[in-house]
Amino acid sequence: MPPLPFEKAILRRIVPSWNETLHFLLSKKIIEKDSIAHIRDEVLKTRDFGNTQFGLTNGLLVISVGCDLNRLLFYLLLYTVNPLHVYDSTFYPPKDCNGKVDVDALNDCPPLGVHNVDYSIRSNEVYRRIFDLGQDGRGSHARIWQKSQLFKDVNIQGALKMRNRLIFVLGYELGEYVSVATGFAHTIKRICRKPGSYPEVESVKIPMVEFLDGNSMSTFRERLYLNGGIFCLPSRILLADILTTKIIPELIGGIIIMNAHRIIDDYNIPFVIRLVRSRNRIAFIKALSDSHSSLRPPGKITFVLKSLFTRDFFLFPRYSTIFEDVLNCSHVQPETFEAVLELSKAAKDIYFAIVRLIQRLLDDLQRNDSTFQDLDMNRIIYSRSTSKLLRSIFENKVLTVNSNYIKRDIESIVNLKYLLDKLLHMDPASFHAYAEQLRSSDPEAPWLFTPDGNLIYKLSTARLFTLSSDTESGIVVDVERHKKADYLREILLNEHVSCEEVGTLFKSAFSWVKSPRVFHNHLRSIRNGIYANLSIHSIRRTLVRKEYKNLHRLCKFLSAGRSLKRRVMILVDNAYMQEYLYALLESNVNNFDEQMFLRYIYQRAECYKFTNMQTDKEFTSFTSYHYHQCVNKSRDETNKLIYNYVRSQIHLLNMNVIRNPFMYINAVDDLSSSDELGETETPRKVDNDSNGIKGFIRFRQSKHFVSNIYVTHVLSYNNRPAALKGILQEKLDSKSESEILAKCPVTDLIYLFQDIKPTLIIVFTPNTHIFRVIEQYCALNFYAKKRNYLRVHVLSYKDCLETHRFKKDLKTELESWGQLQKEKETSVVQLDESVLTRGISVVNGQALIDMRELRSKLPFHLYSNGIQLFPICLDIGDYVLTPDICVERKKLEDLIMSFNNGRLAKQVGEMCSAYEFPFLLIEFENSETFHFPSFTTENKSGLNFLYTKLIILCCNFPKLRLIWGASPGDSANVFIALKKGRGEPDAISNNIQIKDARKSIADKPNEEESATFDTESPVVLRRPEHVKNRDALKILRKIPGVTTHNISLILGKVNSLLHLSELSMKELSSFLPQSDAKSIYEFFNEPITDY
Repeated sequence: MPPLPFEKAILRRIVPSWNETLHFLLSKKIIEKDSIAHIRDEVLKTRDFGNTQFGLTNGLLVISVGCDLNRLLFYLLLYTVNPLHVYDSTFYPPKDCNGKVDVDALNDCPPLGVHNVDYSIRSNEVYRRIFDLGQDGRGSHARIWQKSQLFKDVNIQGALKMRNRLIFVLGYELGEYVSVATGFAHTIKRICRKPGSYPEVESVKIPMVEFLDGNSMSTFRERLYLNGGIFCLPSRILLADILTTKIIPELIGGIIIMNAHRIIDDYNIPFVIRLVRSRNRIAFIKALSDSHSSLRPPGKITFVLKSLFTRDFFLFPRYSTIFEDVLNCSHVQPETFEAVLELSKAAKDIYFAIVRLIQRLLDDLQRNDSTFQDLDMNRIIYSRSTSKLLRSIFENKVLTVNSNYIKRDIESIVNLKYLLDKLLHMDPASFHAYAEQLRSSDPEAPWLFTPDGNLIYKLSTARLFTLSSDTESGIVVDVERHKKADYLREILLNEHVSCEEVGTLFKSAFSWVKSPRVFHNHLRSIRNGIYANLSIHSIRRTLVRKEYKNLHRLCKFLSAGRSLKRRVMILVDNAYMQEYLYALLESNVNNFDEQMFLRYIYQRAECYKFTNMQTDKEFTSFTSYHYHQCVNKSRDETNKLIYNYVRSQIHLLNMNVIRNPFMYINAVDDLSSSDELGETETPRKVDNDSNGIKGFIRFRQSKHFVSNIYVTHVLSYNNRPAALKGILQEKLDSKSESEILAKCPVTDLIYLFQDIKPTLIIVFTPNTHIFRVIEQYCALNFYAKKRNYLRVHVLSYKDCLETHRFKKDLKTELESWGQLQKEKETSVVQLDESVLTRGISVVNGQALIDMRELRSKLPFHLYSNGIQLFPICLDIGDYVLTPDICVERKKLEDLIMSFNNGRLAKQVGEMCSAYEFPFLLIEFENSETFHFPSFTTENKSGLNFLYTKLIILCCNFPKLRLIWGASPGDSANVFIALKKGRGEPDAISNNIQIKDARKSIADKPNEEESATFDTESPVVLRRPEHVKNRDALKILRKIPGVTTHNISLILGKVNSLLHLSELSMKELSSFLPQSDAKSIYEFFNEPITDY
C-alpha cells in the first residue's frame, strides 16, 4: 500500500525531491556543476515555498498518536536510498515542456524490478503514488526523461552512494525489532509482487534493514559497517563502536532516530550525535516521535532539539488539516456505535466506597507529612500504574515522620486502586475472590475496619447470592450479570446481517488464484478456493452478466459445504478479560439457579462422609448449617462454593449439552425428573444425572436458547525472543503471521487488522490510540480501492473511571499540542556551535570506562567536559581515572541490592588490593533526590539500614573513600578534580597492575603455626584490607584488646589466630601496650569454668 496523503505530507518536511538533492550536493561542493550540465536551470532550482520548509536534511517531527511509525520509517528509508526517484509534481512549471516531449515520454516510469530482493513494483501507478510527494498525492507523471542521464553519471552515483552508504536507525528497544520487521514485511508485500522482473540501472532499491543486538560480535559488526547498509541497533552498541574506532564517523551517511522522546532518558543517543557531528557536518539527522505527552514538560523539547543539533521541528496533531482531509471522509470513517452501560447499584456503591477510601488515605498521608501536599487525587485515580507513580513521587521526598505509617498508607492506596480496576473488569465471582485474597494478604490494613471497607465486602457478597425464606435451603443464588459480556453476546448472536456486511464477507472470502487455462490476457485470473470476492456495488448491479457469474461462483462455494464467517475482533486491555471472554464465548449457558449450589453442597456432604442422609430434610439441614458456617467464619470457603463450582461443574454440564444439543433442548422443555419416570435414585446417579434429584437438582436453561459461539481465530503467544539475524527476509518469505508477541502492543494492531480483515471490532475499554489505529486501517483500505465496511462497538460504563479517563486523555492531548505549539513559537534554541566548528577537544585527559557503564549518563557528561573515554572490559571497578585511582559507581538501587547480596564488599576488597586510592561513587539522579529513601522494598528502614551498612563497609576497608554525586554532572566535575595533576591511565598497564595485585595475594606464604616469636624483628604494619581471610579478620576484631589502632601491628606480627593465642605475655608486650597485651592474653588463657 503506497503512503497515505497525510503520511506524504509529514515526510515531505524532511524528504527532499531529486532536484533538491542535487541542489544540496552542489551547495556542499560534493559534485560539480558540469556533471549536470544537461539539466535545465529552471528544473534544477528549488521551489520557493515561502515560510513553509520542505525537504530539510535535519529535523524533528512530532506526530499524532496512532500514526504508524514503522510505515513512516520504511518510506523515509525508501526515499533516502532512492533520492533520484523522489519528485514533487507540484514543482514542475505549468508549461508543457515547450512541446518537445511526447505524451508517451511523460507516462514513462523506470523499470519496476527491485535491485536487492526478488520483487518488482506492482505497477507504474503504484510507483507514481509512492514517489510523487505532491500535494494531491495521486501520482502524477514521473517525467523520468528529465533525469535518465543521472542514473548513468558516475560522479553523481558515486556521491549519492557515499552519502547513503551507511545509515543507522536508533531509538527502538530490542523487544520492538520484531514489530518493525513485521511492519516492513507487510508494506513490502503490498507494494511489490513476486516473482520480480530483472532490475536495471534506474530500478528501485528496497531498504533491507539489518537488526543487531548485543549478541553480535564486534568483529562481525565491523565487517558489516565496511560493507555498508541500513542497521537498526541499540544506541549503546553504536556508541561503543564509535569510541573504540570500529566505525569512523566520517563514513556515516545519516542517523534516523525513532521515538525521539526517549532522548530525554537515554543519553547515549545525544552522545552518538555529538560524536558524529564533531567530525561529520554533512550527515543527516532526522527524528520522529508520537509521544506529545513526553515532550510537554517545559524545557524537554528544547533539550531534544539541542541534542539533535537542529532548530527545525514540526507538529502534526490529529486535528491538523492533513489528517482531517483524509480521516474525516465519510467513506473512511467506520460505522461506530457507543454503548454506555449503567453499573448496577451494588457495583456503583462499591465504586464510590473505594474512591472515598483512597481520598481518606490520601488525606491521612498529607496530614502526617506536609511534603505530600502537592499529591493530587486525580493523578492516583487516572494513573494506569499507581505503584510506579507513587514510587517516582516519593523518591523526591524526605519523610519527617515514622516511615512505617507512610508505607502502610501507600500500600493501602495501591491495593485499593487495583481493586477499583478489577471492579470494572472482573465478573462478580472473580471480584469477590480477589477482594478476599486482598484481605487475607493484609488482614491488619486499617481501611478494612472502616464502614466503607465493610460495605465493600458486604456488597461483593450480595452480588453473588442472597438469603431467602422461599426455598427449603434458605439460599438463592443470584449472580449479577456482566453487562459488557451480555452486550457482547447480543451483538454476536444477532442474526440480522446487513447487505453491506454480507457484501464485505463475500468480497474477502475468495482468493485470487491462477487459472490453468491460457487466456489472451496473461494477467486474467479466476476466483476459487476457500474465500470469496463478490462485489455488490450499485454500479455493478446493472451488469447482469457479471452478476450471474458471481452468483454462479457463490452457489458452487456454498454447495461445496463451505460457509461465510463473520470476522470479529475483540480488543481488551488486560489478560483477565481475554481469558474470561474466551471462556464465555465457548459456553452457551446463560444463567443458573440455586439448585446448582445445592448439588455442590451434596458433593461436599460426600466428602465429609455424610452419606447416611436419606431424606431431603436431613440434606437441607446440612446445607443450611454448612452455608452459615462458611458465611460467618470463612469467606474464602464461600468463594469456593460459588466461583469454583461455576468454573468446573457448570462447564462440565455445558460440554454435555454441546455434544447433544437436541436432547438437551427436549429435556429443558420436558422438565420431568427421573423419579417421575419410575426410576430409582442413588446419590452417585443423582450427582451425574443432568436432571438432578426431586425438588433440588433441577437445571433451568434460559428460554432464549442459542447455539454456541465458536472462537475461530485464537492468536498464539510467543514469549521467546526471535533471532534477529535475517528476520526481515524471514518475514518476507513467510506466507502468513501465525504468532504475535505476548502482550501485543497497540502499534501491532494494524498488522493484525490487515491479516484478519475484521468486519466487526468490539472495544471493551475506550482508548484513543486504538481509535486512531482503526482510522488508519480504514484509510488504508479506502485508498487501496477496497470496499470499506467496518462496524466498531465501543463499550464503557457510565460515570466511572473508564469514561472519565478517556475524556481526560482527550483533554490532555489538546493541552499538550497547544503547549508544544506555544513553545515552538516562543522558544529560542541555542546550539553548541563549538562542536560544529572545532569539534570536541580533549583538555582533561583520558579515562578507562567499563563497557557496561555506557548505559548510564555519566560518560556523556565526562566526554562533554573534555575527557576522552576508552571503553574496555574492566575486571575491577567501573572507572580508572589515573594509574592509582579507581572508582566503583553505584546508583541508589544498585547500592541497596549490592548490600543485600554481599557483592559490594568483594568489589571494594579487590579495589583496595589493586589500587592505592579506591573510591565508591554513590550517584543520584538530581539534586531533588539527593538523599537516602525513608524506607526500602526489603521492609527495612532505609536511613538506618544504608547508613549502618556504609559505616561497617568503611570500618572494614579504611582505605576506601566515598564520593557523593548529586547528579551525573556533579560526578563528572569531581572526576575532573581528582585527575588534576596526575598521570593518565593505560589499558595495558592497568591489566598488569591487576595481575600483579592478584598474584601477590595468591603467592603469600601459608599461615605458619610456629610457637616461637622473634621479639627483635622489626614491626611491620599490615593493613586489614589486605587480609584475604575475611572471617578470621572479623573474629580478630571481636577479641578484647584489639582496636583499630593496633590491629595493623597484630596483623604484621602474627600469622593466624592460633599463633596469636599461643603468644606469651612478654611476647605480646613487645609490640603492644601493656593493657592491650594483658586483655588479649587473658582472653586466650583464662579458664572458662572453675573447678
